[in-house]
Amino acid sequence: MIVLPLLFACRPPSAAVPTGGSTWIVVAVSATPDRLVTSTSWLQVAHARADEATVSTVRAEGTWETPEGSGSWASDVIDDATPWPLRIQHAVAEVPAAFAWSDDGSPTRLIDPDGWREQVVVALAALELPTEALSTVSNVVDPDGLLRDLRRTFPGDPPPSGPWVREEGFGARVLTRTETCARAVDGGTVTWRCSGAIDGDGVSEGAATTSLVVDRRGLVEVESRWEALIAGVGPVGVRRLVVRE
Repeated sequence: MIVLPLLFACRPPSAAVPTGGSTWIVVAVSATPDRLVTSTSWLQVAHARADEATVSTVRAEGTWETPEGSGSWASDVIDDATPWPLRIQHAVAEVPAAFAWSDDGSPTRLIDPDGWREQVVVALAALELPTEALSTVSNVVDPDGLLRDLRRTFPGDPPPSGPWVREEGFGARVLTRTETCARAVDGGTVTWRCSGAIDGDGVSEGAATTSLVVDRRGLVEVESRWEALIAGVGPVGVRRLVVRE
């Protein structure tokens, strides 16, 4: 009668895999000299099997502040007055996308990019976008960008040794963050704390940190930050927090 509880108590924590059938809250903040943008998204993750999961955004909201003014939006109150870039962004995010996942908990590829692209085109057609918006559609119907963004949300376990190297998107730029990590185990929980640099074209004075918590169910939360001076932009600071609901 006591063997199974004891075995469970001794079982090591899982890899940083997002739990299937769960909702994840993603809070992102981006600050530049002329803009502060905060967004919160609720992602649904459904595992078809251990190495495959479908991800979609069920709700999103955000605010922005600029020298000219500020505003806010929420996906459940989108109407004709909502700026069309935000309408496009949420329409794309709502389309379910199936990904292959590695054992360490990070997505490796979009399983059916052509099928996903077709569903996105249908979703965007329903928006009846103005002519000036059509030229931007190709920028968001981007399977590679979709995978890069999801890997930023669910980066998986850091390597057991050596540097942790990941891509980080900022606008049209693809930056590289390189961190070293320390691992601590406390009962059924593993915590990783990582720090290092971020680099790319026009980037200087870049610094990056990541903290990641895993329990026996898988990933619990990830918090990543980076800041740098970017040519043509100025000082930039970005923070992303991902929490299992």
